[in-house]
Amino acid sequence: YLCMQQQGMSQLIDTINTDMESLKVIKDGMADLITGHSVS
Repeated sequence: YLCMQQQGMSQLIDTINTDMESLKVIKDGMADLITGHSVS
């Protein structure tokens, strides 16, 4: 049971890390758009 729980937690953490990476990419993209528009 504990092993299953730990496996579930590691999967959850992997999912969260992937989501954070995606959010970072989106945030950087938005920042690039905003700064790009303000420059030009």
